[in-house]
Amino acid sequence: MNRLICILRKEFIQITRDKRLLGPILVAPMIQLILFGYVATLDIKHISTIVCDLDSSLQSRDFIERFEASDYFDLN
Repeated sequence: MNRLICILRKEFIQITRDKRLLGPILVAPMIQLILFGYVATLDIKHISTIVCDLDSSLQSRDFIERFEASDYFDLN
């Protein structure tokens, strides 16, 4: 643990020694966090789906209509 603290201290001194690099070192990760937050979405939309309605009842047609109304599924 002491060795890790010594390495961290040495690196911090090296980073703060060059003032020109201090800005990009601090700003670049913040920009990446903001951009990745907007780009990385886990929403899956427009999944191709085939439905075979052998029942043809009111409930099954209602169920299929709910799939069609959703943005997540594209019924074929």
